[in-house]
Amino acid sequence: FYALLNIDLNDYKQQIEDATADATGRQLRLEGDVSIAWSLIPTLAVEKATFSNASWGTEPEMVALDKFEVRLALYPLLQRHILVTKVLLHSPHILVETNKKGVGNWVFDIESTPEPEETEQNENEASELQSVIVNELDITEAKIDYIDGVTGEKKQFLIEHLSIDVADLETPIDLLLKAVVDEIPVSVEGEMGGVKSLMDNTKTSLDLTADAGGIALELDGEISQPLDGKGAVLKLEVNSTDAVLSKLSGETLPAFGNVTIKGDVKSDEVTDKITLDLLTAIDGLDLALKGQITKPEEVKGVALNIDLTTDSSTLSLLSGSEIPDIGDVELKGLISN
Repeated sequence: FYALLNIDLNDYKQQIEDATADATGRQLRLEGDVSIAWSLIPTLAVEKATFSNASWGTEPEMVALDKFEVRLALYPLLQRHILVTKVLLHSPHILVETNKKGVGNWVFDIESTPEPEETEQNENEASELQSVIVNELDITEAKIDYIDGVTGEKKQFLIEHLSIDVADLETPIDLLLKAVVDEIPVSVEGEMGGVKSLMDNTKTSLDLTADAGGIALELDGEISQPLDGKGAVLKLEVNSTDAVLSKLSGETLPAFGNVTIKGDVKSDEVTDKITLDLLTAIDGLDLALKGQITKPEEVKGVALNIDLTTDSSTLSLLSGSEIPDIGDVELKGLISN
């Protein structure tokens, strides 16, 4: 401990940068101090770091951040296990982009090297560090720019706070996000799957609440293939108001008050087909939709049974024209294309 406390880690910055270049083919620059504070929670801190972008990228740097901290649990470290209790990223600026062929800048263009031959290890020899586990990731005041090189689409995400908490690889991940997307405040809270199920693209649970500019969303269920978005069996509830929808859409909508959408959404494990069983309710109107959409991105293969109940005054409000007082109205049928 005395030796480590008196080592200047800045002397090793060049070795760290060279090792990163060998592993990724990209340049890591550690412009600020690299230091370690030893206590019951040893903390490694790196200030002012940048990581270069792909050679074809629109900007020279893929990542730039003010400060990076890694907090380690002391006792597991003494047993040759790395238990990272928390990773903190302060004010990172991250550029995520693809080129015209759809290749992402997170794909490293490095020559593959042959795997080293396995060597037998004496049971009495000290083993290498056995495992690396990260319990918590915290990101504050982050800016993420996304550029789609195929379509030219650009988006910017401002993250006020992102916290990802995980006990181990099997248990669900606790998630907390406060961000701004296209000038719309977004918050997400809840838990989802486990790290292993996400990486293996196997059945993953979801229990999330979100709010996007005043549209509240609750999701509960599971997805069989989370990376593909297929095999979902979800219960959802959406709540909003006419004022919020008018603001987000940029159009003046009728003053129909509150709107609620409840029901089940399922996606096929093989095709893109979505099955819906939803009930939409606004003041004076109930609309039930039940059926499927075979190609949702193209809005093709629609086959939805509808059951609409309302009254003449609500129809007048929604249509913007005066409808005679005919009392209650019920409409049933099938919408298909």
